[in-house]
Amino acid sequence: MFCKINKGNRIIKKFNLLYCHDEGYNLQTFLSINSVLKNSETSIFDIHILHENPDTFSSYCEKLKTSPKINEIFLYKFKDINNFFPNIKGKHVSAATYYRLFIQNYLPDSLNSLIYLDSDVIAIKNVDKIFEKCEREILESKFTIYVSTEMVKLNENHDVFKNLELVGTNYFNAGVMFIDYKKWKNKTSINKFLDLIELYKEKIIFWDQDVLNKFFDNNFLKLSDNLNFRVYEPVDYTRLDSDAVLLHYSGNAKPWTIQGGYKRSSQFFLDNYREHYPDKFYFELNKSRLESTKLLIKLLLNNDFLSIEYKFTYFIKALEIILSGKNKQDVF
Repeated sequence: MFCKINKGNRIIKKFNLLYCHDEGYNLQTFLSINSVLKNSETSIFDIHILHENPDTFSSYCEKLKTSPKINEIFLYKFKDINNFFPNIKGKHVSAATYYRLFIQNYLPDSLNSLIYLDSDVIAIKNVDKIFEKCEREILESKFTIYVSTEMVKLNENHDVFKNLELVGTNYFNAGVMFIDYKKWKNKTSINKFLDLIELYKEKIIFWDQDVLNKFFDNNFLKLSDNLNFRVYEPVDYTRLDSDAVLLHYSGNAKPWTIQGGYKRSSQFFLDNYREHYPDKFYFELNKSRLESTKLLIKLLLNNDFLSIEYKFTYFIKALEIILSGKNKQDVF
């Protein structure tokens, strides 16, 4: 739960932010947190990070601790590594996507509420009032989670609903979740989550999100899309510019990929990146070197790419990461 702290004549609100990830998303989590701090004026934050190898995040912690908007940072080492996590081989996600199913094994019982964010979520407008409003609404409701609907059941053969045998007609995106943690501990069970993984292991498509949707099955408070504005092509830039508060790069063409970094929607991520690092672009390879080279060559015929600023720098930095044999660019 957020708490209000008197500082002189100002009322400061404190929120608990939660991230669950591994080393592969250290930079993205760092930039996500910074975007929230940048878009807050009257809030401070406790950051909770459930991580496979927390030591790899220590340098980012030192940077974050310089902000007066950070109250404390808590790192928890994920130890439940012997469980089976389906449908991750060859995907852009790792076993870390399942970590949040285990949060009650790690987070303190004293917490009342959490704001969970995926590492590919960037705040682009002020969050103070909307965070306070959403925290209050979930705590005053009968529901455990406050999430945005991603899909609505159109017919009995809709794959996700059919695969998971969902009774409800709404499937939510779990990239942004306002959580009543007291209810979460009382109503959820890690063993139940694991049972669902075992039961649906051959049918799970969207990893832990499928598990959460099966468990809650339409029993959630429906969050406005402006707090989980998902970036898919074609992007509705009119809505993005006017309404979006939290931008979620949930598609495959993420801002740090060769095929995504030049898109206008990626500018919000890159603006945050450039505040901390000297390079204009940051790249990670999510395809083979051959496929990445083909994608880069195709960009030379793409009008959107040819119209961006620093296109020559973009091309050279992308070529460098392809030729380096590394799967990601060094930032330290």
